[in-house]
Amino acid sequence: MSDECLAGCCPHDSAGPGAGCPGDVPGAPLSERLVHLRNCRLLSVNKVAAVTGTDREFVTRLLYEAADWAGSRRPREYRAPAAQQVFSSRSGPSEVELLTALYADSEVRLVLDRHAVPVVNLARSAWLRYPAPQPLTVGLVSDLYEGCGLSLHHIELLTGRPAAAAGALLRASGIKMRPAGARSPFTERWRPGKA
Repeated sequence: MSDECLAGCCPHDSAGPGAGCPGDVPGAPLSERLVHLRNCRLLSVNKVAAVTGTDREFVTRLLYEAADWAGSRRPREYRAPAAQQVFSSRSGPSEVELLTALYADSEVRLVLDRHAVPVVNLARSAWLRYPAPQPLTVGLVSDLYEGCGLSLHHIELLTGRPAAAAGALLRASGIKMRPAGARSPFTERWRPGKA
């Protein structure tokens, strides 16, 4: 790899002014290393997973969380830890607010208990909350989606598994999906009339 940053940016301390972009930063925290390899070195997610020896889904989750920290995908912007983000975005509540509401709902807690889904520490980042994501079963996902009225995003927050995986499981089992972009019944109960 060349010493020049392919994306024209390099936010890492190891790259001083004029020093170019390092090919890899193995001593950096994993999330920073993944962002560097993906955004600065322009490697595919599969190549990032191969270089770091981590699972492709895990890499994808960390990259999405890193992008959420910044509020955009600009690599030079400061990324505050997720636990420090308590504010609501324009599009809705923060993850901490949403998880708090989900865990406070008695129907949701009954389903989580029935399927032995652990209640996670809200103050930790997603990859620390779910080092081994909860296995998805048709019973768990249908109970949360149909029984509790959760959205696929809510299920992702509770299980650590991608929303797309939950959606694919529902479609494969023949469960009718709500229209994309529609408010979930849980959100209507929790925040009636709010966007």
